[in-house]
Amino acid sequence: MVTSTFTTRSGNPNLNPSYTDNLRLAFALKSKFTIATSYSHAKNVITDLRTRDPQNQITNSFKTNLSSYRNIGFNESYSNKIFKILQLNYGLGLSLKNHLFQSIYLQNWFELCTVTDPLI
Repeated sequence: MVTSTFTTRSGNPNLNPSYTDNLRLAFALKSKFTIATSYSHAKNVITDLRTRDPQNQITNSFKTNLSSYRNIGFNESYSNKIFKILQLNYGLGLSLKNHLFQSIYLQNWFELCTVTDPLI
């Protein structure tokens, strides 16, 4: 699909589905104080990539599987009604994300750009 003079979009028949596993544990005390921890792991993360043909300067955008990631999080919150019309809410969250880039995804990306894309 041509979106402008120098930009195109194309599909990716080799795109794999992305799956995410999630785990969350939480503890609440008297409905006021809550602590929670979470873990998620995603495989075959779908992302947008762009390539540019150096001869005609046309940029092609397409979706591809590029990486997987892990996320570990910790949250705490506190909620308390101070007056009849005023409520105090407090929250704190920490998160650590780790993206894992694998060479097979990049190899498939280069093959897709050079073999199946007629514009490049």
